[in-house]
Amino acid sequence: MFLAARSTACPAPTKGGKTDAKDARVITDQARMRPKGFAVLDTPAELVSTLRVLTNYRADLIADRVRLINRLRDLLVGICHALERAFDYSAAKGPVIMLTEYQTPAALRRIGVKRLSAWLERRKVRSADTVATKAVEAALSQQMALPGEKRAAKLVCDLAHQFLALDDRIKDNDREIREAFRTDERTEIIESMPDMGPILGAELIAIVGDLSGYRDAGRLASHAGLAPVARDSGRRPETTTGPNATTGVFGTSSTSLPRPR
Repeated sequence: MFLAARSTACPAPTKGGKTDAKDARVITDQARMRPKGFAVLDTPAELVSTLRVLTNYRADLIADRVRLINRLRDLLVGICHALERAFDYSAAKGPVIMLTEYQTPAALRRIGVKRLSAWLERRKVRSADTVATKAVEAALSQQMALPGEKRAAKLVCDLAHQFLALDDRIKDNDREIREAFRTDERTEIIESMPDMGPILGAELIAIVGDLSGYRDAGRLASHAGLAPVARDSGRRPETTTGPNATTGVFGTSSTSLPRPR
């Protein structure tokens, strides 16, 4: 059971301060005077709780991934500017695999395009020739070693290994989310919405649960921040909508809707 704090008038302060006994007296008095002032807090279903744990964990993993990429690029700037600009390390796995072994312009110049391409192919990197060519070209554009390069190279190697391991953890987590999401009976309906896949659908279920807490569609829209809310102050009328986690789910879906011609 839950009683909204703002619905309870705070009693005048008494000697001895706030105690559990005094709180219990206020609650029981409110229960006597306002039998409808309490809201029932239901325990969420097992699937909802599971999806909340998995989606929250995924959000943490994605945040860690962004931080790793930013650290990696920052260190590469201190080694070779051209190498940092040559690849989108957040989208391509091949360049990150290359950084686990070759981080400096001198090392890339020594191995050359042909041998680097063969090294990448043995590790099943897509477009190994393209990655090797761009990396060696970036290395050839810088003939001098910058101060602190050796230490930065070791850190880049360590971050590259961490990044690859983190990607594997994200894939495992996504697989668990998809498997749990498929067990919900509303899966087909949710995925029929534009751009709603297993991950986004799982986030929706984790937020709204079984929808029993919403009286109608308007309540859900209000929770999502999609319905206008009056926030008048004196003579200043104002209507706003407030973003939250549900807004992000519906907002992502709405961006894929076709525009009317």
